[in-house]
Parts: sequence; structure tokens; C-alpha cells
Amino acid sequence: MALQVRPAQPSDVPAVAALSATLRRRLEEWGGSRRWRRAPGADEIHPLWLGHLVTAAGTGFRVVTDGDDVVAAAVAPRRRPRRRRCTTRAAPWPWSTG
Repeated sequence: MALQVRPAQPSDVPAVAALSATLRRRLEEWGGSRRWRRAPGADEIHPLWLGHLVTAAGTGFRVVTDGDDVVAAAVAPRRRPRRRRCTTRAAPWPWSTG
């Protein structure tokens, strides 16, 4: 059967969490960096976060299926816009004396 991409559903969360846990274990096995060490309880907490994302407004959450099996996933959470920083140097700081 051909691969298909579709919006994720709450019922997909366990499969996506399992894929993620497998990837995190592989990264941890590579060792070296603290970046890839799993936090205590991560395998229990991550499905809760995925469950939030699958229903969050503005979040792009897609799964790739091969028949009935979820074989990949992608999540693009909505982010708040960053505040613009002032780039002009002409205006002195309010506390400057010159």
C-alpha cells in the first residue's frame, strides 16, 4: 500500500509517542552529549504533550501512514511572534547622561 500523509488524530498519539521514544533511545545510545539523554519520566510525559499538540489550534501535526500503521510524524507548533527589537542607535538610553 502507498504511504499517505494526513492530519494526526488523538488515536495516533500512542503510535507517535512510541516512534519518538524509539528515536530518543537510539540517540541516547550514540552517547557523548548530555543533549540526547532522556529525562526521567520522559516516556510517560511526552504522550501527554503530543495529546495537547494534536488538538491545539494552529498546530500543524501530520502523520505518515502505511496502511493502518503510523510510520512517521511531523509537528509544527504555533509560536508567538517575537517582539521587535529596537535597532536604532540614535536614541540614547533613558538613563544615559549624554
